[in-house]
Amino acid sequence: MKIGIAHPDRLTREALRRSLATIELSACWTVNDARDLDRANRRDPADLVVLALSLVGANGSQVRGLIEDGCACLVLSDGNEAAPAIYDALSAGALGHV
Repeated sequence: MKIGIAHPDRLTREALRRSLATIELSACWTVNDARDLDRANRRDPADLVVLALSLVGANGSQVRGLIEDGCACLVLSDGNEAAPAIYDALSAGALGHV
């Protein structure tokens, strides 16, 4: 399974990458913003993207675009972010929210 990580915080991206390695998975790429996410997924499409809630886009547009490209999304937030954005991501087709 090819997994992409999209999060603005470098330490969070590294923690996720290392966590995947403990269960014998690896990230095919990591990015810090939506523009790089689009480029990376076009270059090397992921099966699953772990996506920061801050990168979901207006009304879940980023999630919708990834799903249209055949990619599943799991949304990650720190718990302090607005619930409407979480619902936007889920209604756009995200698998879930952590």
